[in-house]
Amino acid sequence: MSEWDADAPESRFLRLLSEYRIFTPATDTMRGLHPDPMQRDPIGLSGGQLPEAFDEMWRDFSEERREELEEHFRAMFDWVKEVRAAPALGLPLSRSVSTTQNVFKSVDRFMNAKRNTLTGCDASEGALHVIFATVL
Repeated sequence: MSEWDADAPESRFLRLLSEYRIFTPATDTMRGLHPDPMQRDPIGLSGGQLPEAFDEMWRDFSEERREELEEHFRAMFDWVKEVRAAPALGLPLSRSVSTTQNVFKSVDRFMNAKRNTLTGCDASEGALHVIFATVL
């Protein structure tokens, strides 16, 4: 590339191509059980830092856009009352499970209110993939 002029079409194409990414979401990475070996901003190629990316997206949305997103989630997953990113501390996680600092917290609208909070470790794989696609 050093032989080409920086403004040459070939140089521009190679710069553009260097930003190309192929995402391959991995369930354990999206759940926060394994680190993402190819971390990018805002989300890794395997889904690393998905809760943080979701939280950032959520905070940037207007209240109207948040409500619309929640309606879409409920249309796909009728059990969902709420999905949020939350610190792993204080959530119902087994001590034997090593996880990232932030995980997904889902509230199931059909379960007993005392036991209706689920984490990314309990979430369905489909729900994680939908969240992954939403963040992208």
